[in-house]
Order: sequence, then C-alpha cells, then structure tokens
Amino acid sequence: MTSDQTTLDYEARAAIAADVRAQLVADLDTGLDTLHTYDDHPSEDLRRDLLAMTWHLAQESPDSTVRHALVNYMLYTFLHGTPFLQGQAITFLQDFDVPDFDDRARQALERVSWSGQYGSEIIRLIGIADIRSRSQELEETAAANWDSIPNVDLYGSQTWAAALVLARFGDRASTERLIAKVRAEPNLITRASQLFPELAYTRQQLAFDALRSYLPSMERTERIKDNVPGTPEGLYAARQFALHVEGCPVEGTHVDEEDLPAIREWADKQTTWTIRQ
Repeated sequence: MTSDQTTLDYEARAAIAADVRAQLVADLDTGLDTLHTYDDHPSEDLRRDLLAMTWHLAQESPDSTVRHALVNYMLYTFLHGTPFLQGQAITFLQDFDVPDFDDRARQALERVSWSGQYGSEIIRLIGIADIRSRSQELEETAAANWDSIPNVDLYGSQTWAAALVLARFGDRASTERLIAKVRAEPNLITRASQLFPELAYTRQQLAFDALRSYLPSMERTERIKDNVPGTPEGLYAARQFALHVEGCPVEGTHVDEEDLPAIREWADKQTTWTIRQ
C-alpha cells in the first residue's frame, strides 16, 4: 500500500463519495457493486466517508429497497470492518427503524454476538430492529449485576441496554426498573441529558408518563457562560415528546424554553400517548 492510498485528501475522498452516490442513485445494483470495491481500501477515512454518504442517502430515500440495501451495507461494515469503522457503522444504524431491516439484516442480527467492544450498541440495535427471538438472552443479560454495578457504569453497560430493549419489547417490570433508576439519579445532567432519551427509547406509555412528571421542573443545568442561563430540566423532557409523540404542539429537534408552557398544557390533558415507533 502506498502513502497516497492511505492518506487521501478531503477533495479526493469527496470526489469518490460523490461518484459512488451518483451511481447508487442512477442504478442501485451498479452502485452497490462499486461501493463494495472499496471494502478493503487502505484509507479508513475514505471508508468512513462512504459510510456517512450511505447513511445520508438512506435517510433521505423514501424507497424501501434503497434503505434495505444501504442498511445491509452498514451492517456488513460493522461485521467486517476495523474497530474504528465498526464504531461508525453501529452509530449510524441506530438511526433506522424496524421496516428498514429486511430478512437478510434480521438474520444477521439474530446471530451477531454482543460480547465485544460494541456490545451495548448491538443490543440497542436488536431492540430497534425488533429482534424478539433474542429475548431470553436479553433477560439473562439484564439480570446480571443490576444492583451491584455503580450507576455511572450501569448506564453504559450491556445490562442496562438489555433492560432498555426488554422494556421496548413491552416488559413492564423492565420499564419500571428503568424509571426507578432515573428517579433515583441525583445528577441533573445525567438524569436529563442521558436518561430521559433512554426512557424515550423504550417507546412505552409508562416511560412517557414518567417524563411528563419532569415537564414542570425548572431546575437548571449549570451556566455555560455568565450571560447564558442553564437549561431547565423540563425542557429536556419536552424534547422527548417533540421527537416521539404525535400531537405534541412542537415537533422535531428544535424546542425552546418558550415552548414549555404549551407542551405542559398539552401533556397534562393526555390520558394516553401515540408514540412514534
């Protein structure tokens, strides 16, 4: 391998990614063949850029065939790539939904081990893809060390991830255990910025009932600057409703403090949640 192969500059990488994208758009099969010619390319930066390009294209495409093919490419890269590329691929895969995983992808997720470096991320992906055939393994993983692991370590563990997935699958006991941990977490930043999205990941009515209880909270995170107040806890909760619940007065990623009164008023009137899956 030559040095110029391993250190392609940005312009060269961007040109290759743009060319492959154009081929994928023009003819999916031809584009996939071209994409896979770079599977063993010595430049990790190029392969990362190709991963990012396929993520963007899949996210933009309404065509299930395209989404299936590109999800399978990302999954292939996770299974066969370097540790760096595995990390990129498993992160991108978290942004897809059940319909994006075809039989081929589901079969791979039914077999993949979660004993390695990205075990927690694999478990979460199994939840996203709704691979319920692995429920027994998840129950065994979720039972391991729940009460003996310090919370700071628990939240990133396979034990925690397995409980999240079981809750997502509808296990009430797992949902209640997660809610109890969130309520007991004393650190505002951890509770609001990390654990509120975890509750939302479960897509459970109980989880959003718990999140509603935080909407009135005006406890603020520390100031970043003297003239910029911290973020109120209620806003972190409101963002989960905007992202995941139908009918929320504000939808999407841009929720501001001035939106809180309307979201609180709406949430207080709800007896059930229509949760986007």
